[in-house]
This record gives sequence, C-alpha cells and structure tokens, in this order.
Amino acid sequence: MKFHFLCLLLIMSLAAAEPPYNAHYKSSNGDLTLIMNIEGWPPVVGEKIKIIVKAISMPPAVDDKEDLKFYSSRLNRFLDKSFDNAKHITLHSIERAENEFAVKADIRLEGRSLSRILLKEGLAVKKLKPEKEVESRQKDSKPEGNRPSQKTNIEKEHNTSRETEINKDTAKTYGKDKRTEKKAGCYKFCASKNSQTFHKTDCFFVERILEKNLVYFSSYKEAADSGREPCQSCKPQPREQKNEETAKNK
Repeated sequence: MKFHFLCLLLIMSLAAAEPPYNAHYKSSNGDLTLIMNIEGWPPVVGEKIKIIVKAISMPPAVDDKEDLKFYSSRLNRFLDKSFDNAKHITLHSIERAENEFAVKADIRLEGRSLSRILLKEGLAVKKLKPEKEVESRQKDSKPEGNRPSQKTNIEKEHNTSRETEINKDTAKTYGKDKRTEKKAGCYKFCASKNSQTFHKTDCFFVERILEKNLVYFSSYKEAADSGREPCQSCKPQPREQKNEETAKNK
C-alpha cells in the first residue's frame, strides 16, 4: 500500500513537469487504454504503464460482449499498425487517472493527436461531460416495451442449425454479395431488426450483423421514422445537413 502511494506521488510530480515526454508503444488493452514506456521516468512507474487516451470514449454501440470483442479486435489492429508506422510518439497534458493506477494523456503520433485520429476512423466518440453522460445513461436504461434483450438477440443470431453450418461458406458468399449490391444501390442506411440504432451501410458495426437480420432504409428520414437513433460511430446525417457542411468546408 505504501509502495503504491509513493508511486502515485512520483507520477504526480513527474506529470507536473514540463511536457512533452517521448514514449514507446507496447500494446493495447482494446478499450482505449495503452501500455507504454515513458522516457525520462523511473522504471518503477515509467515502464509498462497504463496510458488512457484523453477526451474520448468507446462508441455507445459497443453495448454487449460480442460488440466489445469485435470492436477490440478492430481497434487493436488499427493501433498496432498506426504505432508501427509512427517514428516519433509523444505524451502531452499528462494527468493522473482518478480511480486506477494509470495516467491520462494526449498521445501524439508524429504531431497528430491519437484521439482525433480515432474520432475520424469512427473508433471513438468525444467524451461527454459528467451531467450529459448521466442523461445519456438514463435514456439508454429506459424500458423499450417487449424489445428482446441483447443477450437474446445474440443467442438467436448464433443458434444456427447443422444445415446452416454445413452451408456456411455458401451463405457467407451470398450474404456478402447481396450486402455489397445493396450498398451500391439506393439503400444508404440500415439496422439490425431488433436494434434501436441505425447505421450507414459501410459502418464497421454492420459487418457483424447477419444479412437475414438487416433492415435497409433508402433515406435518413425513413430510418429516423422507424424510431431508431443514429449510430454515434458512423454518424449518419440527413442529406440537407450534409450539403450544408460541404458548403461550409468550401
């Protein structure tokens, strides 16, 4: 206990020093926390320390074990590739984490903020302020009639018969071709039958939904009128809003 207390004091004093610090990436935990070595810090706290990426959190769509497993796998691959290609990694605005032995930092790869990179890739969303986070949780916890639970949905999707298993490769190819055809056609948005969230057809969360459980929409209005909320990861927008943003950028 005394050792941990001394380590925390050391982290606080080091974090207060003038940034940035050079760092070396070791691995990712698959949940926006990284394991890194920090140059200039004593090995007792600077080696294999947990770094939490500041200002972002996981997309709300990651709401069950299957989603988390899929998300973590994709995030780990992306981070490994990004850090392998980065020749210079620095940590800015270092702070001690509130509830665990870790630090929070603005991680930059050759000057580019990792949080912005992940936001652009749809692998994270901006962190809500505490009061907004509470409101969001309360909204998500509201009863939704007879809507099946996520656990029930996963069981239904994976409770395949022997016949389906035998024809697995054929079904996969057919589903992929059909999905590609619909992406290229008039359908711009889609959702799982039992989900309260709709996505762009190219959203990475759509990849884990079985074709037979997909519902397609030809417009943003049609998707919104179904009572579903837009995905916080791919951020689908109505055409009018998209045109306004394009005009502003010009």
